[in-house]
Amino acid sequence: SLSINDFEAARALLETLVEEFEKKDGNNSSSSNTTAKLFTESKKYFLMLKEMETASTSTTASTSTTVVESIKSFLSKNKSLLTELANSTESDLAIVHSAYYECAMTYRKAVGPPEAFYKEAISYLHYTPLDTISPTKAQYDLATDLSLSALTGKGVYNFGEVVHNNKLILDVLRGTENEYLVKLMQASAEGDVDSL
Repeated sequence: SLSINDFEAARALLETLVEEFEKKDGNNSSSSNTTAKLFTESKKYFLMLKEMETASTSTTASTSTTVVESIKSFLSKNKSLLTELANSTESDLAIVHSAYYECAMTYRKAVGPPEAFYKEAISYLHYTPLDTISPTKAQYDLATDLSLSALTGKGVYNFGEVVHNNKLILDVLRGTENEYLVKLMQASAEGDVDSL
């Protein structure tokens, strides 16, 4: 578990890196500099969300609102850049997408709605191999949150996207107290009301 000082030191390092990218960027933005900056900023904002989560009792409402608004602005400002990167032929850009969607997913977990979390989590899993998500508790939490958001999100009808395309994440719940979510997701995906 990280202390507040650890979060502050990590955030300061990431902010310094972002400033360096901005200095290098100047008026002509190189592709590698832009992607490195997007990756670093994604990690910085993800860290800020985790810091808020950890220090929720000592964080003031106005500080939380300011942080959430800055993250919302970052995500909306960079969504089009991420789309441009998706059209790129560079295969190493998956890590940038993974970092962005990890931040977006964590943001949506904090502010909602569940269907937005579901969409960002599916995108995150698309770019992130399950074995790179550690510790196992993070996999368990993601599987639980993804299942709950799929079941409660408005307009989420494609349970097969999780049950069939992201089966490994649901397997994390097998043999746990949340195994019922796997069964519920499978029954919903198959339209098998009788098995419920």
